[in-house]
Amino acid sequence: MPGAAKSIKQLSTRYRLYVSSTTPDIPLKEIINHRGWAGYFVDSFGYPHKKGRTLQLIKKQEGIDSSGLLVVGDGESDRKSAAENHCRFIHVNRDFRLEMLCTSINDA
Repeated sequence: MPGAAKSIKQLSTRYRLYVSSTTPDIPLKEIINHRGWAGYFVDSFGYPHKKGRTLQLIKKQEGIDSSGLLVVGDGESDRKSAAENHCRFIHVNRDFRLEMLCTSINDA
């Protein structure tokens, strides 16, 4: 997605970022490493990890409640996992400019 690298780099200086994806775990980690993004994320979770369970794990690991966690995603599984865990959610699609993510986070 255009602007992804810049946005991830910028956000990682202000927030602790995680990746939760339906991409299998090993290929996901390879993609993140290949793009040079590994240093921007605390951790990544791919299949077979379930997104809802991953959010519970992150909340516990970070010592935060649902109000301290924001899910940014492009799929129904992202929306559902956020709803199940009572987390804020920002839907990203091809019309969403990632450069505006910081503004959206403050408004979410």
